[in-house]
Amino acid sequence: EIYEGAKMFYFSGVVNGKYLKHEVKQLTLFISRVKFRPLVWRNTHPYVLVDRHEDITHPNLTDRNPDCDRSVTFYGYVRGSHLKAGQKVHLI
Repeated sequence: EIYEGAKMFYFSGVVNGKYLKHEVKQLTLFISRVKFRPLVWRNTHPYVLVDRHEDITHPNLTDRNPDCDRSVTFYGYVRGSHLKAGQKVHLI
């Protein structure tokens, strides 16, 4: 089991490039009736979805010392709750 209450659906195979109608119907009925639990942690903690990042360090600094401290800008969206000014973040 993946987690308690998880349900596995088995498809017996593909016929003429399609799954059997009855098996697909069973899956769609289950998905339409399932009640999803709200994701409490994700809704109460801020997190950032980053689209892109740029190194904005002056080129002269990086030419002189490739190991210098860099200035990096991230662009994206904040999800969950609000991100406070000066709040520390963890990058993965």
